[in-house]
Amino acid sequence: MLPQKCKPLSPNDRPVSKGEAGELTITTLGVEGMPLLRYKTGDMLSVFEEPCACGRHTVRLGPVVGRKQQMIKLKGTTLYPLGVFEILNEVASVQDYVVEVFTGELGLDELKLHVLIDPALEPVVKTALQGAFQSRLRVIPEIVFVPLREMEQMQTAGSNRKLTKFIDRRLPGTQNILSIK
Repeated sequence: MLPQKCKPLSPNDRPVSKGEAGELTITTLGVEGMPLLRYKTGDMLSVFEEPCACGRHTVRLGPVVGRKQQMIKLKGTTLYPLGVFEILNEVASVQDYVVEVFTGELGLDELKLHVLIDPALEPVVKTALQGAFQSRLRVIPEIVFVPLREMEQMQTAGSNRKLTKFIDRRLPGTQNILSIK
């Protein structure tokens, strides 16, 4: 059993079930009385309680699957930008990309991928991307092929010196919350 000092929690502050992802929450260490403080890190991860192959029997935290603020609920599936980036990086023909999430007409999350590729490869790459997204994330986002100039404008918009790969245009307060049973 995981000690009370560090646990992934669901949005309603309940411990998540075995194998499910929740927000890493840390309580103050070494405090026996009140007040009990909880620090929510925003990192979404899973807990492994079974013994490790190395022989240790301690509880282990899994890799961070994403940030709570970046969580996307698309057509009943919860996904994170890192999962989308992995798929886009695996397709060799994709030269560059920007992932955009926005609030659709019904108030739900919508995902649009702006992809830079050789124009002659559009049909092949679109089919490959759709297949990869369907098999790994169980959703197919909208895919838009853009020219180099438009890609550069999207990546350098704003005051950041760093290139932008993820644009969150969701309306405040409309981000879908992960529901864990």
